[in-house]
Amino acid sequence: MTTDIGHLLLQTLNPSTQKNAAGKLAALELQPGFGFNLLVHVTAQDANVKMAAAVYFKNYIKKYWTADQISDKDKTEVKNNILQIMISVDFNLQMQISEAVIQIANVDFPHDWEGLVPDLVSRLQLEDYKINIGVLTTAHAIFKRWRHQFRSDKLFTEIKQVLLQFQEPFLQFLQVNTYCHKTASEASCRSGKRKVFFFFLFFLFSFLFYFFFSFFLFLFFLFFLFFFSKK
Repeated sequence: MTTDIGHLLLQTLNPSTQKNAAGKLAALELQPGFGFNLLVHVTAQDANVKMAAAVYFKNYIKKYWTADQISDKDKTEVKNNILQIMISVDFNLQMQISEAVIQIANVDFPHDWEGLVPDLVSRLQLEDYKINIGVLTTAHAIFKRWRHQFRSDKLFTEIKQVLLQFQEPFLQFLQVNTYCHKTASEASCRSGKRKVFFFFLFFLFSFLFYFFFSFFLFLFFLFFLFFFSKK
């Protein structure tokens, strides 16, 4: 199936063969392992195959992940490999795979994807800024759903669990950037590390914003009920 998928993906980019190739790919979509094979092609040698695979995979996840048409085995295989593949490719491909990660997380996180946050945290590296920005962009997109949720013990427990796992790399980046500030003559410190540092700050403040926004929204709701109950 792997070879066939790569060949068909290339044919979808040719107007004369696009319709026939798209039909053949659609016929393969519900076969076991199709999603993971698509994901593997994101790391192919041919740049056209990689982008076609990334876009097709993203749309495949949106179409089937919540439809109970992907087996638990296939879902597990995708979740066990998707982050590693995402951080190994260039930025344009990362954005496509990141959307698929977000879609899966919206359905499975936290109860059916308990390894998501530890896996994200384990990918962070002090010296690889491309990987860090990809990981943090994905994490921010996943956790911004808290922005629209009401205050609850369940919500705050989830936020606390995530923050506890991110606090160590946050501290490490603060320490590294403190050192960079003292040795500002180093070009790497002046550019890459500071970019990631500010991204970390943005990510941290996003957490705090979601927390306090939910809290004040809850207080406003109580005030609203109290005020109109007096009338």
